[in-house]
Amino acid sequence: MAELSFKEDGRILFTQDGQKYDLKHLPDGFVIQGSVELANKELTELPDLSKVVVEGNFDCSDNQLTSLAGAPKGGRFFNYSNNSLTGLTANKSKESTEGKGNPIREVEKKGSSGLKSQLKSQQVPLADVISEQKKTGLLEVLSKAQNRRHEQVARVWSVFKHIIGKRGPRD
Repeated sequence: MAELSFKEDGRILFTQDGQKYDLKHLPDGFVIQGSVELANKELTELPDLSKVVVEGNFDCSDNQLTSLAGAPKGGRFFNYSNNSLTGLTANKSKESTEGKGNPIREVEKKGSSGLKSQLKSQQVPLADVISEQKKTGLLEVLSKAQNRRHEQVARVWSVFKHIIGKRGPRD
């Protein structure tokens, strides 16, 4: 685990390979060897680690985060439980995630990560996750499917009436 030191001036320092780094000022593509523990630090936003790779776990649970913007790439386990997240951008680079205790209402799909796997990892009901806009979209899809079904039934009925009409009624 990368041992983090939180400074009064806002820097978050850690040592790797005998060198000190500031978590908030890492070069693009930097690889943190080990885990990053940011739990219970009263964070309202993550430092921008979006171009950084964490080889271990990334834990930002028990803060006041409203977004996961800035979350790093990679990682074995990503814990963002007990924050104030109302939306979630699915991230395909994490092996597993934990996100209980968030009022998540919307999931935005990115990459190949599916909504089903995100919902499973969130353990929240589908209705709580899909926004009103997405519910409306789902209703439109269901309505179109129902209309197609009605069209198919109408075609079958038309063919049936055509066949009956040619044969005439049976005695």
